[in-house]
Amino acid sequence: MPIAFFGPSQNDAFIPALAWILVTTLFITLPVILAPLIRRLRRGRLLLAGCAVVAAVGLLLGLVQAANGFRALADQRTLVQATMSSHYGVHLSERQVRSLLEGGKVPLQGTGSGSTIHLQETAPGQYVPVQSGVGALSPQ
Repeated sequence: MPIAFFGPSQNDAFIPALAWILVTTLFITLPVILAPLIRRLRRGRLLLAGCAVVAAVGLLLGLVQAANGFRALADQRTLVQATMSSHYGVHLSERQVRSLLEGGKVPLQGTGSGSTIHLQETAPGQYVPVQSGVGALSPQ
């Protein structure tokens, strides 16, 4: 049974947060860059206040999107850990699951042979656990 998770594109969960942080940075630096022009305008203070409001909203939305990204990654770790335990009988710690999702290998418990397992992509977004030197683990 393949395990569906983000794989190498797991950082894509943070693209909306980075976009909002970019907007925030833009609206923070805009008044600094355009300071001579803003001083000459009648409504310069209104423009500064507008930039400050947009920057604050952008920062807040960036933080919300970052929290959503972290939540999505935590859900992925939980899904992989539960699938490995229920379908393959392999019980992994949080640290081992994180290592697997980052492309690493973890020792297979209870074999005594020192073999390791890693996740191998079978289709885009679909991974199966593979035991080193043996092949794909069979579901239990």
